Amino acid sequence: MRKITIMLVFLLVAGISHAFAQTRTVTGKVTSSQDGMGIPGVTVMVKGTTIGAITDIEGMYELQVRPEHRTLVFSYISMKTQEVALGTQTSINVVLEPDVVMIDEVVVTAIGVSREAKALGYAVQSVGGDEMVRSGTTNPVNALSGRVAGVQITSSSGAAGASSYMTIRGAASLTGNNQPLYVVDGVPIDNSQLTSGNPNNGANNLLYGVALSNRIVDINPEDIETINILKGGAATALYGLRAANGAVIITTKKGSTTAMGKKTSVAFNSSVTMEQVSQMPEMQDKYSRGTFGNFGVTTLNWGARLDTMRFDGATDNLYSPNGNIVSQNHPDAKSNLNVGPYDNVGNFFQTGMTYNNSLALTGGNQNTSYYLSIANTSSTGIVPNNTFERTNVTLAGESKLSERFSTDARLAYTNSGGIRIQQGSNTSGVMLALMRMPADFDITGGSDDPVNDESAYMLPDGRQRNAYNGGGYDNPFWTVNMNQFSDKVNRLTGHASLNYMATDWLTVTYRVGTDFYSDRRKTIHCHWFENLSFWTSL
Repeated sequence: MRKITIMLVFLLVAGISHAFAQTRTVTGKVTSSQDGMGIPGVTVMVKGTTIGAITDIEGMYELQVRPEHRTLVFSYISMKTQEVALGTQTSINVVLEPDVVMIDEVVVTAIGVSREAKALGYAVQSVGGDEMVRSGTTNPVNALSGRVAGVQITSSSGAAGASSYMTIRGAASLTGNNQPLYVVDGVPIDNSQLTSGNPNNGANNLLYGVALSNRIVDINPEDIETINILKGGAATALYGLRAANGAVIITTKKGSTTAMGKKTSVAFNSSVTMEQVSQMPEMQDKYSRGTFGNFGVTTLNWGARLDTMRFDGATDNLYSPNGNIVSQNHPDAKSNLNVGPYDNVGNFFQTGMTYNNSLALTGGNQNTSYYLSIANTSSTGIVPNNTFERTNVTLAGESKLSERFSTDARLAYTNSGGIRIQQGSNTSGVMLALMRMPADFDITGGSDDPVNDESAYMLPDGRQRNAYNGGGYDNPFWTVNMNQFSDKVNRLTGHASLNYMATDWLTVTYRVGTDFYSDRRKTIHCHWFENLSFWTSL
């Protein structure tokens, strides 16, 4: 028995010695085909097993393999997975190629770095520039409606050029601003619209009752490459309290890589959009103005039934071309001159039209690309005389100066503005006037073109023609012609950066507004913006 035990121990030791003799160490380095630098964090696995290693900061790896192991698998996010036969080698170096992924799988982080969405540690959703263009909207914010989960888009008005607002995951404040922070090519933009007027005027009490634009409307949707929506605490961590409600990161086009080395690519887009009032509150059409069932010119309560009244055909009534309103039994009543009811709402609104035209030129070679676009948007609203127009000229490009230095720049000019019409709860608000205009008064004055015919809304002596003989609510056609507010914005934005690809990992400090942040990277960017924000290395 003792001999058998000794022999078993001998055989076990011999087997173990043989196994270790057959195991060998394989080392190597994983580099990128783009710059030849080592890639840290690459996963190196023996195919079909759980044996593996991770490359260090220089891209080096080391692992133990056995004779039955045939293949090593090298994988890394944004790089093509590569399989290499083991054979009898003890040193295997691998060069990984960048992986081409769909645009909706890639997002641009708040610090301007492209990453796969699944590799990010926070909630983000991306919308491509093509989807923005297909929406046919003037305001890029409206183009996000129904395309991003957890985002609510609210238009302040149906007027041409009106502001639009976004909330992400609901309102966070009962009294404060719930809009996210907008960042265009790294530059924060204030999209709020609180008031208007001359900033040198302390009261600043110009027309408050018009639908003004907020400044995101100055961006041409066709210049947008992608829009990424940051949700949750990540936006606050990156941009501070300004992004407490989330962040909208807009990246614009700088040139098309598909045109590299080819002739200049020319793209022309033209579209027409029509808008109409979809529905209105039902209006009563049986009673005149007055009280206790009797007609009265200056009273707002229920008057007589319209089918019991007629016009008398008098020519001295300045407010009505058909004369005075009298009972159908009055001796001067004209049987052929019925008193309404008039469809003032239907006679006022029109079909809104928006025309978009743009021309873009893209080209370059293996080291340089450029993008030039000229675009014009012209809108007329559903309210007569309400207009909005925007002209954009954008020039952007990138250039690779050497293996380690590159530069990119963008210059954009915008001219926008239009004619705004009074709205809201005031005597000149067109909707309030329409809703309270009596059915016995024709706001057109019988004119076929009340927008351009002064007699429809103005008396010969220059006073206003309305339902209450000069008092009460303004005639809507008076408002759109005599109570207009016009604005014009000229905006020039610029951005330039010089980028350096370092040979080793560096700690980089950068400023966004007044806040400073740090991280580790191999690429250093020095940016110039309108607000002179810089990124520098420590």
